[in-house]
Amino acid sequence: MLNSLNKKTIKLFFAFILTVIAAASFQNNFLGFADQSFFTSFQRDSEAFVLGGIVADDYELDKKGANLGGVAKNYPYKYPDNILDAYDIFLNGVKGVTPNFAPYLSQYGIQSIIFSKIHSLFGLKKLPQLQIINSVLLAIVVVWLFFLYCDIYDNRFSVIFLITMITSPWVISFARNLYWMPFLWFLPAVFSALLYQQSRRLHRLLLLFAIAFSVFLKSLAGYEYLSTITLFACSVFVVAPFFNNSNRSWSNNLKSFIFVFSACVIGFICALLIHANMRDESIVAGLKSIFFNDVMRRTYGDSSLWDSGLKKSLESNPLSVIKTYMTSWTTPLVMWLPGSIFKFLFGFVVFGLTYSYFRKSRDWQKNLVLTAFFFIVPVSWFVLAKAHSFIHTHMSYVLWYFGFIQALIYVSIGLIILLLQDLLRLKNISQWKRPSLSIFILFIVLFATVGGYFIKSNEEFDKKADILSSGLFKMYKLKEGFSIYLSGNGSIIYFNMNCKHLDLTQRFFLHVYRENVEGVTGGASAFENLDFDWYDFKITSPNLLSKYHGACMSVRSVSDDGFNSISTGQFRLDGPRIWQEDIDFRPKVKLDKIIPSDLNDENWQNGVSKVGPGFVIPNNYLTKKSLKVGDVLSFSFSKDRIVKRIDYSEQYINVYFDGGILTPALDGFPNSIQIRH
Repeated sequence: MLNSLNKKTIKLFFAFILTVIAAASFQNNFLGFADQSFFTSFQRDSEAFVLGGIVADDYELDKKGANLGGVAKNYPYKYPDNILDAYDIFLNGVKGVTPNFAPYLSQYGIQSIIFSKIHSLFGLKKLPQLQIINSVLLAIVVVWLFFLYCDIYDNRFSVIFLITMITSPWVISFARNLYWMPFLWFLPAVFSALLYQQSRRLHRLLLLFAIAFSVFLKSLAGYEYLSTITLFACSVFVVAPFFNNSNRSWSNNLKSFIFVFSACVIGFICALLIHANMRDESIVAGLKSIFFNDVMRRTYGDSSLWDSGLKKSLESNPLSVIKTYMTSWTTPLVMWLPGSIFKFLFGFVVFGLTYSYFRKSRDWQKNLVLTAFFFIVPVSWFVLAKAHSFIHTHMSYVLWYFGFIQALIYVSIGLIILLLQDLLRLKNISQWKRPSLSIFILFIVLFATVGGYFIKSNEEFDKKADILSSGLFKMYKLKEGFSIYLSGNGSIIYFNMNCKHLDLTQRFFLHVYRENVEGVTGGASAFENLDFDWYDFKITSPNLLSKYHGACMSVRSVSDDGFNSISTGQFRLDGPRIWQEDIDFRPKVKLDKIIPSDLNDENWQNGVSKVGPGFVIPNNYLTKKSLKVGDVLSFSFSKDRIVKRIDYSEQYINVYFDGGILTPALDGFPNSIQIRH
């Protein structure tokens, strides 16, 4: 009896320590496994909707039937310009004005009700005071699952599960967010694991109710990831029988699976009906609104009915969405393991399962079921909510942590142990098995060697791309999917995440405009011509094991004496430009008057054309940005004309307009021309 009490005390103390460590990791990134800027800024826009609801309650605003919403200091609220105003108003308040509230109706928003009540009841005025609630609750749920999995699965899987959860940069970044409340993602799995261990009928009924209620709460907080949450809760009845010698029959496990799945569906439907009643004048009308405006928009709706921002997501292929989430990692996997290792682990497990099948390993079926089912868990959302997943690659990688990453690590460790055991007893293996084992081990060594080489060869590209993704350098988006970055040392970096469809053999042009630079082509007022071939300046493209596979990068050095604007794109040597983009780096300043160039030859006098209505001005940053077709020009003598065409050369800009020929002496140099935009 005393020994049993001591064991329980030690277990409770151990659970308390683990909960404190997990909560610290979730609340403050205590272990440092998430990039700090990623952790700090992650999903602030979603959280702002919860704060908007709290602010609306504080100021007794009309919430128009919603619980979530945005607030702005000044009317009207505009998304996304005012999305983060909620933080400032929540923390500092407003004086002399009443905030404006804009309802967000896509979710019911029970989290706003909960945190608003806690905020007012306990006087919690600081954001971390509310966030710590989520962090602690998720820590409790994760540690609870750890102990349950110790009993149901085995110690190795439960330890991997715990370490993965508290060191995942994705789980850490989601953990404290007021909108997401991620402890609700895993709470149904806790009750499901308890149900697996329970045989008493009344207790099982109560646990089924708890599962339905937890999914009900999750659905009222948001419908995101429900298929994954449901299958993860059901997973114990599929996977656990392969870990233990339970007396539970397959029919009992199948019934329990169906009951748990049904409980999740019932919880979802109850929440959906409440949300529909809030959404419109009746439940039926609300359901129709939710189906068309939310469900179809996030899944497989008609792309012609939506704007261009949603069109690509609705037309995307589910397989390409899954591929993106498997091959385009930009964060570590867990701890210090790079995301690029995800594909390597997946390949290793597939080949390892093949080996263990021919090897007739006793764990082959367990590892296969563990890997296959936990693969289905996240992929269910990628497929069912294909459009949502296509757009939300900045957050949905977290779904891999619903068992699949843990399964990959678990099975990989088991396969390594199996291979080492077979190596040690190679002499005792029967003659027919020895060649196949030797060939497979040789393959694994070769696979690891080649994989290591490929990972090493990606280092330069991945390091540079990581720096670009960090936001350290200013980024400008161009056509054809290109972005350029100004590195700070005079280099201009061209980057594209998907280069497979591009023709990089066509020459790039880069025209750099400066001020007071002597010796550039065409004189001080012209641009510096830095046209280049992509492959002369490219960084070696990454291979399949890189998270940036399919991307390309080229770095063009520019003398570091400052430049005002650039014009860049691609052109054919025997034809027109393929694409072009002009970017200026100075404040948006436009001239309101210009002076023609002092150009005199057989065609021009004082910069004015002798043969048609036109004049020339120097080609520089300000003149180029100050004139466009349709502008009205007011001349000293010839009065108002409308610009019809503008031609650019290396040194001059030719401006053509309506009406007759100008008078050079009265309209040309040094007379000024007024511009009305």
